[in-house]
Formats: sequence, C-alpha cells, structure tokens
Amino acid sequence: MSTRRDFIASASAALLAQQSWAQAQAWPSKPIQMIIPWPAGGNGDALGRALQSQLSAVLKQPVIVQNQPGVGSSLALSKLARQEESDGHSLAQVTAAATINMTLQKNPGYDLVKEYTPVAVAGSLPLILVVSPSLPVKNVQELIAYAKANPGKLNYATAGVGTGGHLAAEAFKLLAGLDIMPIHYKGAAPAKVDVVSGDAHMFFDGIPSAMPLVQGNRLRLLGVATKTRFEGIPDVPTIAEAGLPGMDAAVWFGFSVPRRTSSEVANRYNKELNAILGTKESKEMLVKIGFQPMQQLTIPQLEAFTREDIDRWAKVIKAGNIPTES
Repeated sequence: MSTRRDFIASASAALLAQQSWAQAQAWPSKPIQMIIPWPAGGNGDALGRALQSQLSAVLKQPVIVQNQPGVGSSLALSKLARQEESDGHSLAQVTAAATINMTLQKNPGYDLVKEYTPVAVAGSLPLILVVSPSLPVKNVQELIAYAKANPGKLNYATAGVGTGGHLAAEAFKLLAGLDIMPIHYKGAAPAKVDVVSGDAHMFFDGIPSAMPLVQGNRLRLLGVATKTRFEGIPDVPTIAEAGLPGMDAAVWFGFSVPRRTSSEVANRYNKELNAILGTKESKEMLVKIGFQPMQQLTIPQLEAFTREDIDRWAKVIKAGNIPTES
C-alpha cells in the first residue's frame, strides 16, 4: 500500500512540475501589471516608468504601471499577497519602506520573507544630510561638535514617522551620541520649508528634491549618507568620510513577485531585470534621475539582502524607541 501511495505522490509531484514548466514556457501570455505602491510623479514611479518599456520589449508583452499608494507601501503589498492569482503577471515594486514596516507596523498585512520572492534590486536613492543655512556649521564634524555643546537644543525634521529620512536621522543620532529631537511633518515639502527658514535644523532628504534648494543656497549640504559617494555629485563626501564612520542610509528600490509564483517565472524576471539593469545605458539613466545603481543579485542573494535589511532597521527602530504603528 505504501508503495502505491509513494507512486501516486511521485506522479502528482511530476505532474505539478510538468504543469509549472508548461506555464513558464507559455509565460507571459498577457500584459504584466507593474504595481508601484507610491503616487504618480514620485521617485518610485519615475523608476518604474523608466524600466517599463525595456521590460516590455524583452518579455514581448505590455507592462502596465499601476499606482497603488497607501500606508507606506503596505496597502499594495498586502493586497497582492492575498491575491488568488499567482501566475507571474503581477510584479510589485518593493523598497526599503517594506523592510522597515515589518518592524514599524504591528500588522503590515504581509510578510516580506514568507509571502514574496525578490527578483531584482534596481537602485538606491541616496539620502543627503542638509542643514539650515542659519546653523553655524560647515561640515559634519562641526555639526556633531555643535550638537554636543548644545544638548537638547537641536532638532531634525522628518517627512513622517518611520520614513527613510527619519530612520537615517536616528542612525546618525545614535552613532554620534547626540541629544536631538525629531519634528515630524506630513511629507518632505513642509519639512524642507521649516529647515530653510531655520525653524527646524537638519533633514535627511533624497538628492532629486533637495539639490535645487542646495544649489540656490537655501539649504547647506554636509554629506551623503551612503557608504560610497554618489556619482551624480562626486565632489560631496560621505558622512562616514566627513567624520562619522559606519553611517550608511539609503532607500533602495527593487521588485518582487508573490511567493506562490513559479520558480521558473521568478528566475526569468531575475534574469531579464538583471540584464536590463546591468547595461551602461540603464546605469546612466538611474544616475540621471537621482538613483545610485546597485549590484545585480541572484534570488538567494536577494533573499539574504531582504532579511539583513529587515534586521538592520529593526535595530534602529528599537534603539531609537520609535513607537510601532497599529
């Protein structure tokens, strides 16, 4: 009897494998939905649309961008994770916000490790440290010295609790041992207004939105928050170079598919996206829109990268006593 059960189990497994292979050979059989969990016009939207036509060309199917913003990207990722259909025709943009929310939100509605397979990292949005021109500091070392000489008197602006800029500022604060307090705003625009005016003192922002104010002398740029300098502004030192070793904060952007998607389809996404992102033209495009190109990774490497990023930001959230959201 056990032999018969073993035979049936083996036959069933073989049939499922054959069906999976057949589906992969026929894939894609209809348009691809590229789900961007951010509003139109933002950094994530710009990146998705920049890759849209190239991915469509190699897959020989239209790639349709769908903006589904809400709850720091959790709304779209939760919805897709629960979607019954998992034939590989839905591709989700996933960013550092998704790894942050695994700790920051008590119930994000998805499990990035268990319910998603990462298929590519496209690039990172380097954060830069800018300060109000009214602050009497010209570099990172002077800022740290000034903050230590004036404990509790400086603040930093954020675009909201749990945003990349908020956690970057907390990481900076913890590494430097500073007593500075956050002021949370509803978005980056009002935060920058108050830093320009001097009502707030410092802010970690993305390069595309901050540089016009820096170039107009309305904000003072002290350093790039990543390990390496950004190719778009190569003369600006990293914060680590400028006096705070260990500082590394960027908002990375990548793509994932629901875990139920067949491994054949996930591997195809990985292969095609890595090929696109590895070209000189794509790297130049990324730098032009404010992103730092990232190394192309295999799916196992991407899974390790995801777990490490979840752990990294969990430590910052816990060390900074940042309250979790329901």
